Amino acid sequence: MKFCFPEISGVFDTGAGVINTLVIENQRLFYRLISDIASQLDGCDGKAVVSDRDRILGFSKNVELLTTFVPFELNKKALIGKIASALEREAVNPDNYMNTMQMMSDIEKYLDMLASGFDCDLSFTKISPSSIIRAAGPEVADNYDSIAEKVIDYMELIREFDCKKLFITVNMRSFADDSEIEPFMKTVIDHEYDLIMIENTGYRRLPLEKRVTVDADLCEF
Repeated sequence: MKFCFPEISGVFDTGAGVINTLVIENQRLFYRLISDIASQLDGCDGKAVVSDRDRILGFSKNVELLTTFVPFELNKKALIGKIASALEREAVNPDNYMNTMQMMSDIEKYLDMLASGFDCDLSFTKISPSSIIRAAGPEVADNYDSIAEKVIDYMELIREFDCKKLFITVNMRSFADDSEIEPFMKTVIDHEYDLIMIENTGYRRLPLEKRVTVDADLCEF
């Protein structure tokens, strides 16, 4: 994927086998860029452009902006909904269909047994693979020591249960040192995730980095 913003020269190409990092030391430009991305994620117009194979992409379906790392929410509602939908499809595929029907029958029989002492006749009309799975509250295990590992797993979950997206991290290096970021960058490249890292501070340049810096005077280098 490619990303550009008219106030910054050049195009960031995530398919170049490096990690594109953008350091913006000018606070106003930093604010304008992040605000533009966030606004487009909400469906508004903006200046930043994301494309893939020369096709312009909408932000809301193709971009993930990661700005909060403490806490970093792995079990986002939209993602959990997609995981639940994937479980529902598994429940009714040919390999699992008979077991699913048997489970639903067993649950209905159990509920009928619980209600057998009541004076009224009860029926349970909403028993379905979907209702059972969603009532179980599926969640992704969230026990990480490293924010870098957590972000990598989040990227994988998005690609598996949603779609290929451009991930834009903001000031992630404030929360992870070089010993975490270097293997993070290598994993991103090895798995061909699309990533741009935006920072407001110029940390040590790492071997897999392709960096553009915009200083306080809006000079680029």
